[in-house]
Amino acid sequence: YARGKSPVSNRVLFARDRNICLYCGQRFAAKELTRDHVTPVSRGGRDVYPNLATSCRACNARKDDRTPEEDLAAWGSGKGVTRSRVTPLPAPRSGKPLRDAPVTRPKLRRA
Repeated sequence: YARGKSPVSNRVLFARDRNICLYCGQRFAAKELTRDHVTPVSRGGRDVYPNLATSCRACNARKDDRTPEEDLAAWGSGKGVTRSRVTPLPAPRSGKPLRDAPVTRPKLRRA
């Protein structure tokens, strides 16, 4: 893709994730959400759907330059939720409405 242009749309990403933060599991309005790179760009992560997750601003700022597993190790279950497995959702399928796409979220357990 062209330099400085991302092939990813936040609108599509947030719809794919149903406006739910991958880290705290809460639903937010789109204006309160950010695009999180599961593998940070500084560590070679790319701006592609399989490496992206919807995150609220607070969780994304807290995660900083860590992977989700490192974030969990550093912060534990600060919000009362632990992740047994953190995996971003797959890229949206072209031609298939998002509402029909299967939704798989990471398993969340109360601490």
